[in-house]
Amino acid sequence: MKSILKQRLKLHNKDRIFLVKKKPRDRVHDNPYILTLDNSIFNYDRWNMLSTYKKFLFVRNPLERVISTYRDKLEFLTGEEKFDFRPYFKKIVQDKFGDILGIDSTTGAVSFPDLVRFIISQDVDERIVLDPHWLSIHELCNPCAIRYDFIGKFEHLKEDVKAALTWLEVDQEVSSLPPPVRSVNTSRVASQYLEQLPRSMRLSLLNKYLMDYLTFDYEFGT
Repeated sequence: MKSILKQRLKLHNKDRIFLVKKKPRDRVHDNPYILTLDNSIFNYDRWNMLSTYKKFLFVRNPLERVISTYRDKLEFLTGEEKFDFRPYFKKIVQDKFGDILGIDSTTGAVSFPDLVRFIISQDVDERIVLDPHWLSIHELCNPCAIRYDFIGKFEHLKEDVKAALTWLEVDQEVSSLPPPVRSVNTSRVASQYLEQLPRSMRLSLLNKYLMDYLTFDYEFGT
């Protein structure tokens, strides 16, 4: 079987499912052997890889990606994190806007509207380390330029991972995948976060991810 080329997407649970099989959990995000396609090592092989390797992509509802980023990086920390992004992002918001819409008195995290406000106004010269968690799929993975052979969805991850592994003829790996550490319930709480946003901010957020919504057939919340 040919090697597999994977444009890395920051959908944490999926990446962890595959990598944690052989690596300690804390090495998932800083493994030196995980190389993305823009690495200089692929300068001479990149186009050949894109045309001959098997390519797959997993996508997620854009709104749920933003909410998940807020919950995982700013609102609810597990204690396993190597870096606390809350003071880091608070300073970024203060420097950009001169004010903060809200601060959680318990965690010190900025409010969800603060995160959304930054995302919808972020310019290309304002890239930060958290970008892969909320940049659109079109910006991250170029689905219009790269012909992916398989596109799965986070919303039915278990079924699509099984289908992808079967397609790759490594379906024997399905039975050995580890169970999730925690349940994913972002879709059930999405409305609670969406209600925090004024209508103008909702429309701006929709516009930010419009191509993702249309391309991958997602619906924006009410």
